[in-house]
Amino acid sequence: MESVVRLPAKDCCGCSACMCICPFGCISMEWDCGFLYPRIKDKKKCNGCGACIRVCPSINADKLAGTDEEGYPITYGGWHIDDTVRFSSSSGGVFTALAQSIFDRGGVVYGACFDESMTVIHAEATDEASLSVMKGSKYVQSDVKDVFRKIEKKINNNIPVLFTGTPCQCAGLYCFFGKNSDNLFTAEVVCHGVPSPVILKEYFSYLEEKHGEGSPIIGFSFRTKQRGWLQNGFQMGTVVQFASGKKVLFMPAYKDKFMVGFLCDVYLRPSCHNCKYKTITKCYSNVSLADFWGVKHISPELNSKKGTSMIMVHNKKGQELIESAGKFLELMKVPHDEVYKHNPMILESCPENPKSTEFTEMLERKSFSKAARAYLSVFTWFCHQVKRRLSK
Repeated sequence: MESVVRLPAKDCCGCSACMCICPFGCISMEWDCGFLYPRIKDKKKCNGCGACIRVCPSINADKLAGTDEEGYPITYGGWHIDDTVRFSSSSGGVFTALAQSIFDRGGVVYGACFDESMTVIHAEATDEASLSVMKGSKYVQSDVKDVFRKIEKKINNNIPVLFTGTPCQCAGLYCFFGKNSDNLFTAEVVCHGVPSPVILKEYFSYLEEKHGEGSPIIGFSFRTKQRGWLQNGFQMGTVVQFASGKKVLFMPAYKDKFMVGFLCDVYLRPSCHNCKYKTITKCYSNVSLADFWGVKHISPELNSKKGTSMIMVHNKKGQELIESAGKFLELMKVPHDEVYKHNPMILESCPENPKSTEFTEMLERKSFSKAARAYLSVFTWFCHQVKRRLSK
């Protein structure tokens, strides 16, 4: 299987840049093997102009490493000064602070959220009220749709924009836009890999039948701080809300079958296993954001049950963004070399789980319940963790 730009499916990250750039509207994003891939929907309209090839971040990955700006990266640990914001965020609430600084300039923010059909998409926020749905981790690939085109219009109208997404999505935006702009800021989330949205939908159906008595899911939080934010991760869990008013809590997260599959790399996008964007130098991203894992070893004074963010600044523009958000933040510089040791996903791709194909085949033949029982148990998670530690 090849994508529209003659790129093997295992290398396509699904950023939608090729669809957004096509001057003839030839390209659409279509579902295949649980993920969106670009396809030519009307071959008669395509004249072979090559625009889709020029904006593909996977084809042009060697051009995205950039060159070091002297003195970077600079790494911080910290959090939002408002505890309410901090509690409603997965880690320290730094994303909200960056967004607030953009709103202060009269700008807009684009980030991932659930839409009315409980599909994770990229949407626009113009104030803190509309930003609230973008808070928190979304452990599934978002549908970017035509957001890159909307961003281009904003930038051309001198409206400041902050785009936050996975490294490959930021790279896709950078390639699509094709030029630097004082008004465009990008914040990538340090990414483990993106699971299939189709699997998440299958999981929702399973939950609605098993726990919701047919009531549809209207809210899903991949991370909760009901038991705080700790380094061992065992306090983390998922919260499911049904239209009936019923709520279900899976605590710790490994009791949530979808999270087991995510953490065990069972249904990540194929390109995630050889991610081209796990580099130190980044010209397509101004800052990287993540949970500050290892903070108790690196900077114990920043270790807090309320949540601590890691912020890696890659260039002067990123530093400008952080400084403009400074009034909302409590930050402290930390050694980035130490941060890499405790946050391996900054530089490492997840190996493919050898059981991935078996899981997919069973899911197609039987039900999510039976596939999950065979491949997404607590025992599966435990064995995967042991293997991962032994391999280090």
